[in-house]
Order: sequence, then structure tokens, then C-alpha cells
Amino acid sequence: MRNSVISRTRSWLGKNVDGDALFPRVQDTGDSRYCPSRAVTCDWHQFQALARTGLGRYDEDGDLALGRALAIVRGRPFAAIDPQRYAWAEPTVQEMVSAIADVVYELSTRRREAADYGGALWAGHRAFSPRRRTSCCTARSSSPPRSRRHGRPP
Repeated sequence: MRNSVISRTRSWLGKNVDGDALFPRVQDTGDSRYCPSRAVTCDWHQFQALARTGLGRYDEDGDLALGRALAIVRGRPFAAIDPQRYAWAEPTVQEMVSAIADVVYELSTRRREAADYGGALWAGHRAFSPRRRTSCCTARSSSPPRSRRHGRPP
């Protein structure tokens, strides 16, 4: 079973422009451990980096980073999978939900304080969908609003 999953993962990720596998064979890693190439990223890591930047800066660039982090959110993490099958992931899902809620709160507060009520509502809707109030991270809109002054996301 493990070998077939590893093989499918390797095929799915493919190769980089130099022809090297993005999920190399274990004997090609140097330390005999499975590890994807550094070129393989995930949206959670991107969200975390943007959130860290945005939460650490209280300027337009910080707001822009928070908006970009929220633009990654496409719904509650792992909502499309059988929760019983990935019950082990629930602590990570809750960490993600909490981080998203923190970014939503911070950006909506900043936008409200700047009298950008559209931006505040957009951030708030990243957490609360009118259709599913129980989902913390269901997106209503897939793109951030344009800033009134600069024509780009908050």
C-alpha cells in the first residue's frame, strides 16, 4: 500500500524544469528519508508566512499581506474530505481555523478603523458564510476588495 501511494504522489507532483523528481526516490535523498523537493509548497505555509508578515506590520504592506493570506482561504480546511478518515488531522485543522480567525479579526478591525467598511466586510466574510454559519472559514468571495486609495487588496 505504502509503495503505491508513494508512487502516485511522485507521479502527481512530477518533475522540475531540470527533470528532477519533485518527490525523489528515497535512495536519491542522501539521508534515506522521504522528503519532497523544496520547490513543493502548500497553501498553509503560504498563509502562515503572509499572516506573520501582516500581523507584524501595522501599515499598508501589513494589511496587504493579511488580505493576501485571506485570499488563499477557500473554505474550512479539509471540509471536502471524510472527517472520519482524517480524524488524526483535527488538531491541525483547529490550529488552521484559529489562525484564519485571528487574521480575519485583525484585518477587519484595521479596515474598520480606516473607515474601509467594504474591506472589513470582505475580511469578515472570509470567516462567516451566510449559508453555513457553523463553518469558521467558508469564503463568500474569492478575491479581496480593492482599496479605495490604491486600487489593490487591503
